[in-house]
Amino acid sequence: MNGVINIITKSAEDTQGFLFETGYSTNDNLPWAAFRYGDELSDDAWFRVWGKWFDRDGGAFGNGEDFPDDWDALRGGFRVDWRPSSDDEFMFKGNYFKGHAEELNQFVVLTPPYLVPRDQTVGHAGWFLQGRWSHSISTDQDLTLQLYFDHTERHQDLLGQSVDTFDFDFQHRFHLGEDHELIWGVGYRYTADSNDNSFDIFFTPSSRETQLLSAFIQDTITLAEDELFLTIGSKFEHNDFSGFEVQPNVRLLWAPNPAHTLWTAVSRAARTPGRVDHDVGVTLTPIPPMGMIPLSLVTFSGDDGVVSEDVTAFEVGYRVRPDDNLSFDLALFYNHYDNLRTAEVGAPVVTIGPMGPIVFIPATFDNKARGQVYGAELAVQWRVTDNWRLAGSYSYTETDIDPLSQSADPTARSPEDDYPRHQLNVRSYWDVTDELQLNSVIYFVDEIQNRRVSEYLRWDVQVAWQATEWMQVTAGVQNILDGRHDEYGPTLNRPAAEIERLAYLSLEFTF
Repeated sequence: MNGVINIITKSAEDTQGFLFETGYSTNDNLPWAAFRYGDELSDDAWFRVWGKWFDRDGGAFGNGEDFPDDWDALRGGFRVDWRPSSDDEFMFKGNYFKGHAEELNQFVVLTPPYLVPRDQTVGHAGWFLQGRWSHSISTDQDLTLQLYFDHTERHQDLLGQSVDTFDFDFQHRFHLGEDHELIWGVGYRYTADSNDNSFDIFFTPSSRETQLLSAFIQDTITLAEDELFLTIGSKFEHNDFSGFEVQPNVRLLWAPNPAHTLWTAVSRAARTPGRVDHDVGVTLTPIPPMGMIPLSLVTFSGDDGVVSEDVTAFEVGYRVRPDDNLSFDLALFYNHYDNLRTAEVGAPVVTIGPMGPIVFIPATFDNKARGQVYGAELAVQWRVTDNWRLAGSYSYTETDIDPLSQSADPTARSPEDDYPRHQLNVRSYWDVTDELQLNSVIYFVDEIQNRRVSEYLRWDVQVAWQATEWMQVTAGVQNILDGRHDEYGPTLNRPAAEIERLAYLSLEFTF
């Protein structure tokens, strides 16, 4: 509700010719390779095909020993673009992938030692097809229709899964008078999944089909020409888990001159429940027998009564450009959350297992927490000289979650310690010559207490050399300051790997 992610890929027309890349890093088991080839089908149609293969090494334990999370993947695809007229564009593309990943998981067993670590190979594969038609009616009016189908598979002992997704999306933009720019759209998504359950993780039912209907409308109103704009709109959804959802937003932007922009917004968004919230079952770390107390197992399970988690977001921002080479962006935000998901502990249940009685301590998902998240973000862009640019950002975040009951969910402990309060990065882009670039970035991330992640400072450097018109050489080092460090903590069924220092060299050839 408070950001837009645009993923823009070049058309086949813009990627004509042949490109080949290869390289090696200290995190690769073998050199990786990638290629792309594009050509004309006719005067108004173009295509490209591409492929990539890599085999990556794993991370490291805290003591420096290798962590078994190697992975490899083969990926490929195609894209066709056709422009039969100045008003119509068609795009059709497809991708395929297949690979393997090593995972170290801990499996629950009902006999000593009750928790068994196991290194397993996870197989994953999938493909998708996507088609899009864009039609321009006039300079002020256009429409887009898109169809998408996706199939993914994941094979492992912990939880195997197959998912098929079909998606339809339609959008229409037009002007209503001189002061209103409207955009509206409708969508439909169908998903069918099938799971190979285990004792540790399972879904009930193991297979399910779900549907999502959506629509949206947005009106950008010009209150003062080139100066004051009001945007109002809403998204409407109907899903199989929580029913009908309305997510409105209002935004006001004032730009009195090109150097100053002030904006504010109020939005409501919902994280709708899904298969995990309603249908999952998880067997957690067992508690070994102690005296007269038999083996105990804590279990998490979904519940049909789980509803959407709601957030109302308040934002205000200011951008200033003192001159053409310097800009500052400051944003303040306050988010209020309701119906946050928790896991409520129920009465223990005793059953008879192969080695005697077992106590199951059930924890069922519910919505018994609320809270606030607030903070500030600052971004700076500075073109120091014609060939040197600096960019940086800083964010400060405070989290305050209030459980409304005694909860077994991790957020009930001290959720304000689940996220870094301070994050900072500074990036440097230096064109040393027309053929040589030197880029560098420094990150600082504050500690995450609940995840057992210490604060860290990371420095990456990259050098790119355009050796000839058809060959570019790139070399770099990541994590210069530290041999390895944590960036995330352990999960319920696996420990965490540390990120190691990495050096790499790549070659790119274009014809």
